[in-house]
Amino acid sequence: MDSKVVASLHKHKRSTLERIEKYISDTYFTDVNLKGKVHPMKQPFDEILYWKMPGGEGSWQNWTFNQVAVQSFTPIDIGQSFGPTWTTHWFKVRFTIPLDWQDKEVVLVWKSQNEAMIWSSRGEPLQGLSSGTGHEMRTTFPLRSDAMVAGKQQKVYIEMACNKTFKMEKDGLINQKQKDEGQNFKLEVAELRLFDRDVYNLVMDLQIMYDLAKYLPDDPRGYEALYAANHIINAVSTDNWSIAKQTAADFFAKSKNGSRAHCLALMGHCHIPSAWMWPFSEGKRKCARSWASSLALQDRYPRWNFTCSQAQQFAFIQKYYPSLFEKIKDKVQEGRFIPVGGTWVEMDGLLPSGESFMRQFLYGQRFFMKEFGVKCKELWLPDTFAFSAQLPQICNHFGITRFMAQKPKKEMGSKDYYGMQWGLMEDNGIQWGTMEDNGIIQWRKKPEGDRLIRNEFPHNNFHWEGIDGSKILTHFPPGDSFGMNVSVKEARKTVFNLKDKGRVGTSAFIFGYGDVGGGPSAEMLEKARRMKDVDGCPRMEHMTPNTFFACVEAESKNLCKWVGELFLEQNSGTYTTQSEMKKLNRMAEFRLQSAEMLLAMAVLKKKTTWEHMHRYQEKIEEAWKDVLLNQTHHVLPGLSTELVNKEAKTMYEKAIETAKAVTKDCLQLLMRGSSEYGRFMFNCLPWKVEQVLRVKSVCLNGVEEADPKRRCLGRTQTTNDGEEYVYSVCDGIGFSCLQPRDCPVVTLSEVNGSYTLANNKISVTISPYGQVESLCLVGQPNSNVFGKQQKACSGNQIMLYDDIPLRRDAAEVTDYHMETGKTLNSKQHWDKIDCVTVVESGPLVVKLRWKMAISDKSYLTQDIELAANSPYVAFHTSVDWYENRKFLKMNCDTTIKSQKASFDIQFGHIERQTHSNTPWDSAHYEMYGHKWADIYQHGLGLAVLNDCKYGWTAKENSIILSLLRSPKVPDDRCDMGNHTFKYALMPHQGTLQEAEVVRRAYEFNNPLHVFDNITDCQGDEDLEVFMSLDTNNAMIDAVKLAEDGTGDVVVRLHEIHGGRCQANLSLPADIDAQRVSICDGLEEPQEDLAFTRMILDGEMKERVTIPVHLKPFQIQTLRVYQ
Repeated sequence: MDSKVVASLHKHKRSTLERIEKYISDTYFTDVNLKGKVHPMKQPFDEILYWKMPGGEGSWQNWTFNQVAVQSFTPIDIGQSFGPTWTTHWFKVRFTIPLDWQDKEVVLVWKSQNEAMIWSSRGEPLQGLSSGTGHEMRTTFPLRSDAMVAGKQQKVYIEMACNKTFKMEKDGLINQKQKDEGQNFKLEVAELRLFDRDVYNLVMDLQIMYDLAKYLPDDPRGYEALYAANHIINAVSTDNWSIAKQTAADFFAKSKNGSRAHCLALMGHCHIPSAWMWPFSEGKRKCARSWASSLALQDRYPRWNFTCSQAQQFAFIQKYYPSLFEKIKDKVQEGRFIPVGGTWVEMDGLLPSGESFMRQFLYGQRFFMKEFGVKCKELWLPDTFAFSAQLPQICNHFGITRFMAQKPKKEMGSKDYYGMQWGLMEDNGIQWGTMEDNGIIQWRKKPEGDRLIRNEFPHNNFHWEGIDGSKILTHFPPGDSFGMNVSVKEARKTVFNLKDKGRVGTSAFIFGYGDVGGGPSAEMLEKARRMKDVDGCPRMEHMTPNTFFACVEAESKNLCKWVGELFLEQNSGTYTTQSEMKKLNRMAEFRLQSAEMLLAMAVLKKKTTWEHMHRYQEKIEEAWKDVLLNQTHHVLPGLSTELVNKEAKTMYEKAIETAKAVTKDCLQLLMRGSSEYGRFMFNCLPWKVEQVLRVKSVCLNGVEEADPKRRCLGRTQTTNDGEEYVYSVCDGIGFSCLQPRDCPVVTLSEVNGSYTLANNKISVTISPYGQVESLCLVGQPNSNVFGKQQKACSGNQIMLYDDIPLRRDAAEVTDYHMETGKTLNSKQHWDKIDCVTVVESGPLVVKLRWKMAISDKSYLTQDIELAANSPYVAFHTSVDWYENRKFLKMNCDTTIKSQKASFDIQFGHIERQTHSNTPWDSAHYEMYGHKWADIYQHGLGLAVLNDCKYGWTAKENSIILSLLRSPKVPDDRCDMGNHTFKYALMPHQGTLQEAEVVRRAYEFNNPLHVFDNITDCQGDEDLEVFMSLDTNNAMIDAVKLAEDGTGDVVVRLHEIHGGRCQANLSLPADIDAQRVSICDGLEEPQEDLAFTRMILDGEMKERVTIPVHLKPFQIQTLRVYQ
């Protein structure tokens, strides 16, 4: 201990420690303690004038500052309240700094129980304010001494946003009281205060000493900090300020780390969901308030860096706060305001399609490159819930080789915090062997009989390998937070938590108020300065992400590898919550891909002008960006409020309407000059599709006699409501006339109330209650995937479960819900079921219908349909859903014995265990997948297809599809109402690859598009195929115009079966192809490909042929230059 420091008189550590705590408290004894001396004098404002902006949520977007400034403001008093929720109120504040405050530090103080922004009189956003949020309050604004003259009246404007940030209740559920539109907010404090820098510095010194004493409880270094702090308090109490300051300076000067101390890479950050507990409009203002505050801090503290992700939020600032955006651009050029992530938003890591992921990076990287000249090297997803096994390859496709991810954890010591735990916390909120609130590491013996309820991820630094073999260097900050406050406790816990000790010497330390906005504070930066190199804590150094990852890369040879998906158990409810949102998302993704495919065809075929091309391209881009915005990690997963969900659905519907409009226009362009008339089909898939279609009439406008021969080419079936079923075939990608084709018929028989439907491929028997009693391949009696073995097995069991989570209602599905299931469509519930009846009896379609009361409020109607030549039986389902915390699923208990099941993901599929041998296997009771899942034993398998669902379970011989949930927080109307969706059961003999399950799933989600052409009719031959692949193990995911507006066409493919692929991509010979290149995701050429003009097998015309070579699950992007 320093020889000048005098220890406390008594050896009573607790009283000394608490003395220090109370001396710097902003709650206790503030009239006599040191914290109360930070602002020694106050001065009221000269005048506060007020104007209420018309309108409610989002109305501020229609006003400029100049329009606001000329409104009629009226005087108000402190203590008045303003509201209601989501309204905007403006204040014009006039003040005069007292003459005796000249050349002293002065702060403006504003506390109004909500969020606000200070504006200069010239209309510049200066800093955000927030109050009523505990430690995240920002209620003071330092007035610049060079701009504020004592004795002269000054003026600023304050924009009040009538909303609170969200908070967590003691039970862990998100409090939704601000849903009350009548809530008002009180202006509590509005004044000037003198700021004493010397007192403030001592408060910061004492805070660090106090923390060292508390979190190094039995360490001599902790006692040295304790006694130094006590000595400082005694000095201040006797007015020996110089001794107090010198003691603090000596303590930090002499308390240095060793050369091998772990280093924490400090990176300022402010994670802001664009929408969550607040609407999108408020997310924009949160960004402005937080980023303005960070810019102001960078002017005062020049040595720290601010990292900022999400190009969409930069675009918001560019549109609504142009002067702030210009300041950001200047700081970017200085290298201090650092764009990271390379994506349009911080998206959900599981639910978007592969092509949506590609667009996130495409639009994100292009924005950063255009506006700042920056190409991000790291993916930045601190709050995303889990990560697809294809993300490493997708990242590599855009030049991204690093990944930063971190699930949030509430302030350490909280009883319900959560982090990258990969499971559930114990009920006391701590893990076995962890740092307690007092800083002591407690190693506890696990009580007998307790079961492990969490799987802790084993690495903080590792090489993450995707399903194609691509790798990305990944870092999970061991502090378990993306919103550190810069404290001794956080610093020590970061090192304690590090799972790669001895392998790396540097860990990321991301600080700044996040989630609700705010960003770094002056207090954090002051603490970081003092903790830069203090014995007892790891070293702290401000770094850029690039510098930090360079440190990790230098030690990467020591790191382990993780292969496959990164799964977080606590958020499996997000796969099903807000079902309608997920349906609209899937629909928008496919509709936009189809629309831009048609636009690219029109350009390649020179059917449109440059002006039209650019207009359509801009519309599609705008629609894609709306879809991508909704894929942010709180919206698409279903974790937002009702207000947000309504707006998101509107955006989805708008995107779908845009896709429809572009599709319609491009179809007309492509058919212009065609000799064909009547009804036509468009196939967006690169293979021949055979489907039974339901149309109003086979011929145009129902005029049958226009071409009677067409009605003789094949079978048709008239429905009960006068429409027609027609079996048709269309090559892809391309067009065909809608012509009835001949095909084997579908038959129907009934025995004891059970119906058997059969076509040339499968036979299915449906019980009176809608269950599938048998499902066989025709001609293979041993291929029944249901039937009886040790027990009766059946499919399409509609199951209802209790769904009461431990804490987070919309996000969590707990394992114990599986113990509560009951089968609704069974004999035991016969009195609630309208048994199966026949709706259509063939020859092209057989359709059965049954109904059921789920409860006295909810009802299900289902049409079970088998079409001609179809390899699957489809279940078209309508549910009126009004339950409270219930979970609806469809269960198939099969006769298939398999230890693994396969699930569709982005650009490929993965396998998961169906047993529960390990805690990791056991945790897979609710998993994500996209269009299909498959369970297979040698010689027999069952695939389940769907058009809008993402939640799955595969345990032992069962495969279960999650249908609907009914959580009540944060949206108490979540999924209430009518839902329509479909799924299908497809038995198969060979593997899923041999059975072409992937193709059937694409067809299930992309039926042939039927449209009319009104030009003259000359014949009935098929139209030209636009684009095709001569292989069955590759998919064309996108055909789009290049983003640079040149009219070049970009084609994206991927290998679908997990094997190598050599194929030929063919296009019409009349396109003006000058060059073909393999490109990266940014559509920049990497390697030229030779192409030829030749006639392929099965083709009648010459084609442009491009050789394609793909590795397992490889994504490849080609560019056709015109």
